[in-house]
Amino acid sequence: MTGETRTTAITLALRERLERLERTIARRRLADELDVIAHHSDGSLRAWPPTRLRLRRCEN
Repeated sequence: MTGETRTTAITLALRERLERLERTIARRRLADELDVIAHHSDGSLRAWPPTRLRLRRCEN
């Protein structure tokens, strides 16, 4: 349908899947690091208004 060979289609699908998995792993690592920071925090961030504490979403 797309004019590409099966080999090309499979290779592309595998590359896309690998990229998705790598992004998922990177997000998990970031979440784990944030959990460690929160665990070791003295709780001073709790005093901030929630509207001032904004985390950027990881777009890798």
